[in-house]
Amino acid sequence: MNVIAIRQFGEQIGLDLTDAYKRAHKDRLKRVCNGVGASWFPPKLLELSTEIFQYFLPSTNQHDFDYDDLAKTKKNFKIANKRLYKNCKIQIKKDKNLTYFTFKRKKSKWIKKGEAKFLYRMCVDFGEKAFFNE
Repeated sequence: MNVIAIRQFGEQIGLDLTDAYKRAHKDRLKRVCNGVGASWFPPKLLELSTEIFQYFLPSTNQHDFDYDDLAKTKKNFKIANKRLYKNCKIQIKKDKNLTYFTFKRKKSKWIKKGEAKFLYRMCVDFGEKAFFNE
C-alpha cells in the first residue's frame, strides 16, 4: 500500500486530515496505517476487510493515524470515529464515478453510504480496544 499516494489523494479531494497526519513520515504511516481493520485482526481477516473496503483507504488511514496519535480520552475516541465517517462521506460526495443505482459495474452511492455507516458503527461499537491499546 502506497501510504503517501493515499494521503495525497485524500488531500486532493479535501478530506479532513490533521496537520500531524499531513506531516507524518512515510515509515510511521506504514507502521500505523495497516489497512481497513484493527491491528489485532488475524492477518487473513485484515486482508479480507481491506479488500472489501479498500475504496475508503484515504479515510481509514487518517483514522488509523488518529487512533495512534490522539491522547487516549473518550472525547478523542469520538473525534476519531466522527472524522472517519465525515471523510467517508466526503469521498462519496466527491466521486463522480458513483451513481445512485448500480449500472454497468459502477458502484452505487447508496451502497457506499451503507458501507461508510457500517465502518463507523464498527469503530464506535468495537474500536475502544484498539484506541485505548487494551
